[in-house]
Amino acid sequence: MAQETVSRILARHVLGIRYEDLPPKVVALAKDCIMDQIGVQLRGATLHWTQPAYRMVKNMGCKPESTLVYHGDKTTACYAAFANGTFGQSCEMDDVGVGGHAGAATVAPSMALGELLGASGKDLIRAVVAGYEAMGRVGDGMAGGTERGFHAQSINGPFGAVTSTGIMLGLNEDAMVNAYGITGSHSCGVTEYAQVGGEVKRIHAGIADRNGVQSALLAKEGLTGPITIFEGKRGVIQAFGGPNSNAQNIIKDLGKGYQMTRN
Repeated sequence: MAQETVSRILARHVLGIRYEDLPPKVVALAKDCIMDQIGVQLRGATLHWTQPAYRMVKNMGCKPESTLVYHGDKTTACYAAFANGTFGQSCEMDDVGVGGHAGAATVAPSMALGELLGASGKDLIRAVVAGYEAMGRVGDGMAGGTERGFHAQSINGPFGAVTSTGIMLGLNEDAMVNAYGITGSHSCGVTEYAQVGGEVKRIHAGIADRNGVQSALLAKEGLTGPITIFEGKRGVIQAFGGPNSNAQNIIKDLGKGYQMTRN
């Protein structure tokens, strides 16, 4: 029997989310969150400080899988998530409250993978709701790491992105557990830009999205990660959390409401 780690319990929970079981109010809220994020992406794609990210992706000449919002160019799903996620958190108008900016962490990866795989609107809503669920719960576990200089979007965001991507890819429970373990090595990001400047903050959401997509794709290909990525003595809660951090908060009150409603 597989060890019941926090990552496995979380994986089982998010994989158990079904569109058919979502309350109508949550479906309506998910649609609002998706449309809101698309609107911010459209605005963000025009801003001068997002153009370096756009030009970098455009000049990479990657396989055309998914569309860059507003511009219309195509690149890999991984880098479409990076660019569109960058656009989606570039002007501080996106949603906030669930472990950070959950819309920017989940909508871009879900749409990039959805376009590549020919997913339905119901698939998209399910992936986004699951991504909000994971990101909010990881944020609850971290509880205060930002006071040490870490950026919540960079630390928690990859877990929202990997969850949405994993749902889109149809990962099973074991693969999702490994995806979370891999994602822990992708969590990163400090807030020194708030002290001395620099526009790097503008791509933190994009980095989180790219890292989450990469982690899910690597897990799909068979790469493994530590199963105690949350509660382990060298896991992400220990590394990035604050004095009130507790990995058990990630799986507290599972099934009692949806994280998206806290947004």
